[in-house]
Amino acid sequence: MRQKFFIKSSDIKIIYKFISDLKIQFGFDKHQFKKMSIPNLHTYSWNYAIDRITSGYWLNKTYSVWNNISIYSVSHKKGNLLLGNFINLIITLNKFRNKILNKKLLKNWLNIISQIINDFFNIPIKYKKFFFMLEKIWKKIISNGVITQYTKKISISIIVKKFLRYNFSLFNEDTFMSGSINIAKLNNIRIIPFKMICVLGCMQGNIPKIEKTNILNIIDTNISQSKPNILFETIMSSQKYFFCSYINTKIENQTNYASQYIVDIINYIKKNFYIKSNQTFKKNISIINNIHFKYNDELYNSYLLYENTEKFSKSKKNKYKKNQIIIKKNISIKKLISFWKNPINYFFKKKLHMHYINDNIKKISENELFTIHPTDKYFINKKILKYKILKKKTNLLFKKFQLQNKVPHGYLGKILWKIEEKKIQKLANKINKTKNYSKKMNIKLKINKYLLLGKIKEINKSGLIRWSANKINYKKIISTWIEHIIFCTLKHYKKSTLLGINNSIIEFDPIKEKQAKKYLKQYIQGYLDGIKKPILILKSGIIWLQSIFLKKINTLKKDSKSHLIAKKNFLKTWNGDFFYIGEKKNIYVNKIIPCMDIIKMNKICNTCIYWLLPILKHSNLKKYHFK
Repeated sequence: MRQKFFIKSSDIKIIYKFISDLKIQFGFDKHQFKKMSIPNLHTYSWNYAIDRITSGYWLNKTYSVWNNISIYSVSHKKGNLLLGNFINLIITLNKFRNKILNKKLLKNWLNIISQIINDFFNIPIKYKKFFFMLEKIWKKIISNGVITQYTKKISISIIVKKFLRYNFSLFNEDTFMSGSINIAKLNNIRIIPFKMICVLGCMQGNIPKIEKTNILNIIDTNISQSKPNILFETIMSSQKYFFCSYINTKIENQTNYASQYIVDIINYIKKNFYIKSNQTFKKNISIINNIHFKYNDELYNSYLLYENTEKFSKSKKNKYKKNQIIIKKNISIKKLISFWKNPINYFFKKKLHMHYINDNIKKISENELFTIHPTDKYFINKKILKYKILKKKTNLLFKKFQLQNKVPHGYLGKILWKIEEKKIQKLANKINKTKNYSKKMNIKLKINKYLLLGKIKEINKSGLIRWSANKINYKKIISTWIEHIIFCTLKHYKKSTLLGINNSIIEFDPIKEKQAKKYLKQYIQGYLDGIKKPILILKSGIIWLQSIFLKKINTLKKDSKSHLIAKKNFLKTWNGDFFYIGEKKNIYVNKIIPCMDIIKMNKICNTCIYWLLPILKHSNLKKYHFK
């Protein structure tokens, strides 16, 4: 079906994002809403979404709202082409919905399946027989009804139910299908060649162990036919790729470890292969990629075998060179702040180049909109604040967001908008009152052998001023702190202020030049180290630190009761509950810490003490600021 409408497999996520942004929920158009006597929510319909897309294509960002339509424009040509193909699919679906909507005589349903196959599917020759049999079964069901002279009009759903119950299986259960994914036990695929074979659950006990020391040596007369080397035979059956994996689980104090086969394979690779150091490798050309082995809580390094991997010899062993990351001497303030906002995410994106591991695509809502989605609220509040600071009216802004389905329709939307607008107005008043003759400063600061470059904006007579149109969080706090210590390093002995909604104010104390420079060196070194190895600053660790920090004397509590409460808060944030997702569900975090134990917990807590205790000591941070 994708081939018929020129949509690639990789386009599915992009289309999902488009649908999520457009907030499509109903297949009805405005005439059907009127016919059904329900509120006119046509902005949630496919028809309105198509109007938004086509208007965006023709007007090309000339307007944000035109003819009571919120323009939806895509900046790149590929996106427009993809949306065009997708709209063609929607129009075809609508056409067939109108055809099958009402009851008809049996004979009128006879050719509908042929029309569906022709309009929706691009069928390769090898599958022609399968689709021919589907048509034959459909026509046979209807012909039986016509022969019995059934004259009443019926719904297509009755025929579909009978069609789906019909036994038209084309393949036997034990037959392996070429060009498909076959799931079977190891015994069933022995000596059958496949392009790719994946073995799941490759752990001790699951795969029978044979009495030999080297599984890769099949010249062994001691092995009887009753105990064949199943895994080795499976490897030999893999024509191009072979994957094996296991999960380290603990059940009733018994730990499952990797099968001895995995251990032997890794040892064989370590002893016999190396990576040629005089060539640059392209991405995604590995034969065996990312072999991880976890044993007794020790994670061995990954070993990569490429197409240009060579076998060790005495003359070549010394040629192996470890790949190193080249750190530039110039560090931008923007990159430094971006790193400290989320060191773990930054490590995955910049070091491992894993940009799409995160599944932040907003899920398409299945319910009627009665609230403002948190993600939409974040951007709405930022936009309202900008208008309020400039003392502009927000009527057109409200209409724009409502036409984009980001604010509920009717009176409910107006009420929710007024609530947000009132909160933002208070913040805007504070900002305008605090701001006076603000300026920006170009920074060129030498720290050790590195040159820190960038700009610091909104510098007032009283010091730096920053604000957040939403609740103050860790990202805003750490970015303000980094700018504050840079500002103090430049001999500006002034405080910095961070303003938020609901009258929240965080003030950072003035720091002397020497102390500020010491802190700045610390955070720059952390940035350099964090690119090579992730720094474990987690929300659970931050909550733990706040639970045992005593602001009165700027020190940590040492009594066992306080530490027990802090530990409970840590685990609560880590595991989550019914109301919010635990930190362990974060994909990036899960890659580094698949399961929590006391050693990892202590490491996270000590990391947060080292990096975040200076912020707590030099500010009036409260516990709720990090929640």
